[in-house]
Amino acid sequence: MKMRLSILLLATIVSALRFSALAQADRASLIGAYTFNFAQYTSWPNEKSFENFTILLISDDEDLVNEFQQFAQSKRIKRKKIDLDTESVPPPEITPSTRMIVLPKSKLIHFEKMYNLIGERPVLIITEEYSNRRNVMINLFQTSNNEMVFEVNKANIVNHNLNIDPEILLLGGTEIDIAELYRSSQKSIDSLQTKMNSISDSLSLLNETLTQTLNLITVQQDSIQKQKLQLENQHEELENGLKEIDRQKSEISKRQGQITNQQKLLKEQKEMLEEQLVEISEQQSYNALQQKEIKKSKQTLDTLFAEIDQKNVELIEQGELIKRQKQISLLLIIAGILSLIVLVLVISGLRNKARKNKLLIRQKKQIEEINQKLRSTNKSLYETITRLNETQSQLVASEKMASLGVLTAGIAHEINNPVNFIYTGINSLRKDIDELYEIIEKSNDLIKTAGTPELITGIENTKSQYDWDELIEIIPQTIEDIKIGAERAADIIKGLRDFSRLDKDARQFFDVHEGLDSSLLLLRNKFKNHIQIVKEYKQLPKIECYPGKLNQAFLNILSNSIDAIEGKGQITIRTFMEKNELKIQVEDTGKGIPEENIEKIFDPFFTTKSVGKGTGLGLSITFGIIKEHEGKIDVKSEINKGTIFTISLPCKE
Repeated sequence: MKMRLSILLLATIVSALRFSALAQADRASLIGAYTFNFAQYTSWPNEKSFENFTILLISDDEDLVNEFQQFAQSKRIKRKKIDLDTESVPPPEITPSTRMIVLPKSKLIHFEKMYNLIGERPVLIITEEYSNRRNVMINLFQTSNNEMVFEVNKANIVNHNLNIDPEILLLGGTEIDIAELYRSSQKSIDSLQTKMNSISDSLSLLNETLTQTLNLITVQQDSIQKQKLQLENQHEELENGLKEIDRQKSEISKRQGQITNQQKLLKEQKEMLEEQLVEISEQQSYNALQQKEIKKSKQTLDTLFAEIDQKNVELIEQGELIKRQKQISLLLIIAGILSLIVLVLVISGLRNKARKNKLLIRQKKQIEEINQKLRSTNKSLYETITRLNETQSQLVASEKMASLGVLTAGIAHEINNPVNFIYTGINSLRKDIDELYEIIEKSNDLIKTAGTPELITGIENTKSQYDWDELIEIIPQTIEDIKIGAERAADIIKGLRDFSRLDKDARQFFDVHEGLDSSLLLLRNKFKNHIQIVKEYKQLPKIECYPGKLNQAFLNILSNSIDAIEGKGQITIRTFMEKNELKIQVEDTGKGIPEENIEKIFDPFFTTKSVGKGTGLGLSITFGIIKEHEGKIDVKSEINKGTIFTISLPCKE
């Protein structure tokens, strides 16, 4: 029995829903048909010069919007094309080409605003079940038999320089009696005049409610004052952080002074080497002078040998005279002794010359060895100076990144506190607004039960005048928008704190996707207007690494890819596992890298950017970071097609 009742109840609910949907569809088609016929029976000034016929529909009802779109595409009004402008809320201004405005009953709170916007312009306003019959032009409403009919306020239509055909009433409409409206207005004014006294009682109740509200506001102001004091304390902490940054800058300047001293020492060693080279050159000139003296000694010996030969000839000629003359023989003996003495002198001179030649050969070999040592020393010094320059540049870049990390972390920490205050204040404000709504609802209930009809009517008119329903809708939405903004700010701060962590000497487990997202967050201003970022992330394990250094590597590669795209473009980031390696690919649609430059892009100080836009250290530092993690980086590029950077890291879970 219970099962049958449940089935019967379910069938009844389904039938009711179907009936409601059909009724909604019939209502939408009737409003669309009436609007089309009203346009046919109405005349506008200079309507023959219209290029098109614009209808403004203020509605977010899907059935009604679809109905208007269908007849706008399939029909024409007075042989003019129909342009449909659909808005959920009234626009700030009405376009000059607008001829009709349709306001269904869900949007009647905007009638006064739309009526004031058109002014005296020839624009026909069609409303649905609007209670203020004095201001309507054509008003649709349902009778007790659920039939949709309409009423026409011809005076308002004529006042807006429009002309409506009386035959329009044959469609099922009636004309509003202006005299009757005037009499009813006069009666309502008289009744309102008599009911002002009763309103004062209600106002006293409202004054008590306002007093309670003011007390709540006072409490909130005290809370705001306390928050201001907390903000001042945080400002002092920020100043202390700035002083710490200045201290770190002074330490960096000290290190730069140490590097300058090392450069001075290298310069002094270079000057000593130059002095040694000068001494060697002087030694070489001295050897050249000795060789000249040896040549002169050789010439002297040659002349002596020539003289000896000549004297030998003379001795042969005088040999025959020795037999004859003893005195001549004595002279020959003396000459022979002299010849022996000269020969001994010549032999000793030749021996001295040989010794000097050996000494010169040894000195020459020593000079060559010294020159060889000097060449190797100069080469090592050049390599040392090059490495020092590279190390100095990388040290400066690393110190700048460290200082930037400290500054970013400090600022993110300081901004995080006021964002938290805003987020907490929003929740408190939402609770207070909800309580205020409850107070107002209870006050309304008291007024409806104990108040007079005149008081209730006056309050309703006041609510309508100040767009009460719209305020009730807008305030929660505004609070929600502020909450979304605070959450977005919190996400940005989290990205800054993740990117700026200081972990130079400690390995940590790290999610690569967090590093890529935080790098994109910092570079957002460089690509947000012209480059589309496509993420193709696969599921990856966390790896043990230096997160700060990897973040710097990602930042350098993404920054180069963004700089390579001059106009519109796309950057695709892929992550995946291949064997035991974690792969990160960054592909851009930029101008590409020439083939002759691909092998040079990781060299220090090599850059293809214009002066002032690049130092040539970004990819060099990135290469060193990847190498420090026992990984590798590959590059593929085509001119005018793009470049792909592939980073491979060993996966140590």
